[in-house]
Amino acid sequence: MDAVDEGGTGDMSEGLERDPQRERLLDAAEACLARFGLAKTTAEDVARAAGLSRATVYRQFGSRDGLIAAVTTREAERCAAAAIDHLRRFDDIGDWVVEGILFCLRDIPARPLLVQLGGREAFVTASRVVLRSERMRTLGSDILRPLFERARERGRLIDDFDLDEFSEWVLRALMSFLVVRSSVHRDEEALRGMLRRMLLPAILKPAGAGTIEPGGASIAVDAVDAADATDATDATDSAGAANASGAR
Repeated sequence: MDAVDEGGTGDMSEGLERDPQRERLLDAAEACLARFGLAKTTAEDVARAAGLSRATVYRQFGSRDGLIAAVTTREAERCAAAAIDHLRRFDDIGDWVVEGILFCLRDIPARPLLVQLGGREAFVTASRVVLRSERMRTLGSDILRPLFERARERGRLIDDFDLDEFSEWVLRALMSFLVVRSSVHRDEEALRGMLRRMLLPAILKPAGAGTIEPGGASIAVDAVDAADATDATDATDSAGAANASGAR
């Protein structure tokens, strides 16, 4: 899957300098969240677990919400790396979108840290932390950009598609699917169908609408060129016939 390969599938933090002190605090925060839960974990708890001062926590992250956002983002980056690896088996933009969402819905519940943020009692706090985090908002866009650039080159995306807007929608949708249980039971296949019907038409052009083939030619353009060539040939033939008649 060349588009996924071009997107980069290594460490999601590649290019970001890893501060050992910051990583130490994030490790401590993970341990505290596992022990005390989201609502009861404090900056003091994290500082104590890391063997550092509370002032160091605030210097690194600015606030408790900043700390929670950072530890959540690190775990989300791990989830994203696993999702990218999973998407290697697909080669269509519709599959990337639908199967990527389904993968996250399977993977996130297996990650205790993210499960805490998806708990009903933590939903308000988690929503505030996640949706206000600049890195969380841009993480999806950064990962998906190469895939969607390829889809745009092939003429698959609607003209006014906005990747940042789409990434935010997916983030909100994931939180909703994970926390707000529907009275209608849907297995994965039913959810797959719903996503294809409700989501894909909002971002993809209808099949064949100016689609760019791998060779780079547009089906629509080829059709116009063929029609022009036929008209030109007909006109030449007609002119030739008229000249021949005049000569006689």
